[in-house]
Amino acid sequence: MQRLLLILLLIASYVQCAYAGNEPGPGYRMENEPSGEPYDWTVTGAPEKPWKHAYHKIIVTKLALCDRKPDGSVGHIRFTFAQTLEVIRKLHNIIPDLPKVIYIVGWQFNGHDSKYPSWAQVNEHLKRPEDEDAVTSLRWLMREARIRYNTYVSLHINMLDAYEDSPLWDTYVKYDIIAKHKDGSIRWSQEWGGMRAACISYYREWELGFAQKRIDDLVAMLPELKDAATIHIDAFQVYDGNNRSVSEVLDHTLDDEVRTMRKIYRYWRDRYGIDVTAETFVQKRVYVKTIKGERQTVRESFAGLQPWCWLFTIGKGEKTQYLNEFYPPQIYSKTLLPLAPCFNRVKEGCGDVPESWTWVKRMFFTWTIPHYLRHTAMERGEPVDKEVSWDEMRRREICLPIGWRNDNSVGIYLPNRPTQMINGVRHKTWKLPDSWKGVKKASVVAFNPEGWEPRADVAVDDCVITIPMEQDDGFILKPKN
Repeated sequence: MQRLLLILLLIASYVQCAYAGNEPGPGYRMENEPSGEPYDWTVTGAPEKPWKHAYHKIIVTKLALCDRKPDGSVGHIRFTFAQTLEVIRKLHNIIPDLPKVIYIVGWQFNGHDSKYPSWAQVNEHLKRPEDEDAVTSLRWLMREARIRYNTYVSLHINMLDAYEDSPLWDTYVKYDIIAKHKDGSIRWSQEWGGMRAACISYYREWELGFAQKRIDDLVAMLPELKDAATIHIDAFQVYDGNNRSVSEVLDHTLDDEVRTMRKIYRYWRDRYGIDVTAETFVQKRVYVKTIKGERQTVRESFAGLQPWCWLFTIGKGEKTQYLNEFYPPQIYSKTLLPLAPCFNRVKEGCGDVPESWTWVKRMFFTWTIPHYLRHTAMERGEPVDKEVSWDEMRRREICLPIGWRNDNSVGIYLPNRPTQMINGVRHKTWKLPDSWKGVKKASVVAFNPEGWEPRADVAVDDCVITIPMEQDDGFILKPKN
């Protein structure tokens, strides 16, 4: 009997050793680990691997679905998954010619910033009544948007913040993934949405295999993410504003954190074919490291690994610098239509109201059309004017070619200037591009999320038209011979 028990113990020991490292924890070992080395895009003039989308020439944006309350419960619901598809349908009516990527915010647990670092549960408050669960509803949304409206729905997630009510909190505290003081107490960061958060260590989470598991489990739950081929990581930065160093109980540096971030970019892409976009390009990514005994400042943007960011300026006022002063748009791009602020203005009920679409109209004419032209010109190596803020851009009268269309169409937009109106109307004269020479008549269509609305044709005289317009009016003109 003792001999049999010894054999069984030896077998159990062998099995344990054979499978050691397959599960997250202190014994975790990863095969074919991606590199943490820097990538220099200036050597090739291209990203490390071709982007899955042409981010600088398609609509890439965010849409807030649900907030959570300070007590962690579900908060304001702007859109259910079914209502989100309606917004996507209307956006497609406006811009049918371009692919679209929409990162949805508040898709998990009880809304935006709910129960991080866990991504394990889809927000049940957003599900369709006819579906068994919210996962089914979200997968339906992702498929329907792609098939019917040329739109890739993906997720807005977070890999830095951690909240006490998260299912992963106790595990992450136990393994020192949560940042701590030297005495072992939690090193709290900031309050987001009324709840205090702590920061995690990318290095420690990756070392123990929990980062890989988070990613693997999310893609397994929502395999449509591989079709979307992109995901947005909020606050994917080297440090938090309140904590400019790593956890005090860990023996590694900010540079180790950065090396791990590069592994995370490459893991998403190499394993699943998914590009990682993020909130910033250098904000909270500037740090000091020692190289050959000398302290040097590093401005890490992850250019060539990250194709797109939501926040694209540095500094304020006259000192403002823009993303594409540093990088060509095919390397690093920003949104061509900032959808989120259009709908975030709505505080109660569904955000799909006329006021929201008025803001989308302003963005379309004053941001989408000019920036598409700007991006394509920069890609060709042509000189462009200095970039200006959207506040300045939206006050301008716009008369520009619609660069993604091949029908010589032009967008015109008249900003809100009541003093120039007579009875709310201004008979505005526009000089059209030289490509309109010989054109005698223009078809006019007005902005409408249910489909561009035909108006009466207008005469064209030597590339000049006069057309009555109300404030905040925008039209597309198309040559008609």
